[in-house]
Amino acid sequence: MFFEENIPHGRERCSIKDGRYFDLLQQQIIPALQKRKCLETAVFMQDAAPPHIARPVQAMFQLHFGEDQVISRSFPTAWPPRFSNLYPCVFWFWGFRRDCVYGGSIQNLLEFKASITLHFAVLLNTL
Repeated sequence: MFFEENIPHGRERCSIKDGRYFDLLQQQIIPALQKRKCLETAVFMQDAAPPHIARPVQAMFQLHFGEDQVISRSFPTAWPPRFSNLYPCVFWFWGFRRDCVYGGSIQNLLEFKASITLHFAVLLNTL
C-alpha cells in the first residue's frame, strides 16, 4: 500500500498520519471486508505505530471488529513489544509473490510500485 497525495505536477509520497490511516480503513479496508462477507471472521493485526493506536482508529476497530478480532495495543490481545513488523501474513505474501514482483527488470520506484500493485491484484483475484 502506498500513501500518496495529488500535487499540481503528479503524485507525491506522504507519511501515514492518523487521519489518512483512519480514512483508508473506513473508505477501503472495512468496505472490502464487508463486500467479501468476512468482516465478522477477520482478525486485524497491527503494531503500535502512532496512527494504529489513535483513539478514532481504536473506536472504529471496536465498532467493526470487537475486542476479540483485533491484535493491537489497548486491546486484550496486544502486539508483542519489540516484535518484528514482518508478521506471518506479510512473510507469507512476500514468500508467495517475491519472485513475481522482482521477476522483471525493475528500473525505478515507479516500476517497483506498479509491479507490487499488479501482483497483489492478481493474488486477490485468485483467492
